Amino acid sequence: MVRVANVLLICSLAALSAWGQTSPARARNPTPPPERPAASHEFRIQPRFWTLLVANGLASFGYVITATFLVAMVRRSPELRPLEPWVWIVFGLATAPSVAAWTWIASRNGVSHALSVAYLVEAAGVALSVLWPCQLGMLIATVAIGATFIANTALGMMLARTLCSGDSRRPVALMTAAFGLGQIAGPVFAGALHDAFGSFLLPSLIAAAGILLGAMLVARLKASQL
Repeated sequence: MVRVANVLLICSLAALSAWGQTSPARARNPTPPPERPAASHEFRIQPRFWTLLVANGLASFGYVITATFLVAMVRRSPELRPLEPWVWIVFGLATAPSVAAWTWIASRNGVSHALSVAYLVEAAGVALSVLWPCQLGMLIATVAIGATFIANTALGMMLARTLCSGDSRRPVALMTAAFGLGQIAGPVFAGALHDAFGSFLLPSLIAAAGILLGAMLVARLKASQL
């Protein structure tokens, strides 16, 4: 887990570096850029972008707890143990069509609506993994998380670009950094609670609550018809 966290930290730092590389003025290039008419390419962030950024970090924090410890949850239960060879296959099969499916939903109902619903599905999957600890419950939880976690990233990036103007690399860098920080914090937080209480119940419910809060934040953006 430490090795994974180190990789994610590097990814987050790389994203922040990308943000810096897009700065309009660089010390290594003292030559002023040519004047541009009407400042049409000036980078601006709408205040609502920060709401989306928080929701993105919460969703990352929430899903990664279950995704990281999914096999451990299955392995520790005699009833669930037969699922161990299949759980990641089911997860992958659910992931494969997810982006296309949720993008289609977004095209018909709006990106913010699709994203808030996807967050709700993901939150339900995280909660089911510990509240319905049988084979059917775990399979439904696995499908729900696999069918949303990549799509949530794709929809979040689409929505972020509508909330910013100018250089699109900056909102992408910020969203990537928030997602990476959530992925680092989630397993560390869940591991500490598991060591303290001997169960994934509490960290999983907190994770589901975090994703649910993210869904509520994104739902606020629907009023703008984004």
